[in-house]
Amino acid sequence: MPNLSALSRGTQVLAAAALLLLIDTFLPWQSIELPLELGDVSQNAWNGFWGVVMGLMVIVLLAWVIARIMDVRLPVEVPDGPVTLALGGLILLFALIKNLADDYSTIWSYIGVLLAAAVAYGAWLRYQEAGGTVESLKASIPRQQAAGGAGAGAGTASTTPMQSEPDVT
Repeated sequence: MPNLSALSRGTQVLAAAALLLLIDTFLPWQSIELPLELGDVSQNAWNGFWGVVMGLMVIVLLAWVIARIMDVRLPVEVPDGPVTLALGGLILLFALIKNLADDYSTIWSYIGVLLAAAVAYGAWLRYQEAGGTVESLKASIPRQQAAGGAGAGAGTASTTPMQSEPDVT
């Protein structure tokens, strides 16, 4: 078992926030009080599409981080930084959508959004620790070339259009 204090700051933030978010998903994210002393009805984050997908992504992210901590070798080389960053960003996005789309949100849903933001921050720290920068992130996004060949930016390859007939000169 690796020494947890020897882990990078990004890994510590990411693992702690993801674990707390996973626990938070089982607490009531929505609650409504029924009339006539009938009590209240509550639902956790696992209710509905956004919550289920968010919860599954948290589990996948935790498994990914634990596999990286334990130095598990995957059969296919998968880049750690971009995968972690993508999962962290998607978890934050889905937590926000879940919280905004649902009625009768409780404090636990707001805490869940804050924990999802901490997950995204930890993912960003891990991305930077893996050597990623904003420039490398921008460069990895595929871009379409403007019509007429104008606007080809740095780092994009120019293409020649195919000719239907050979050029005879």
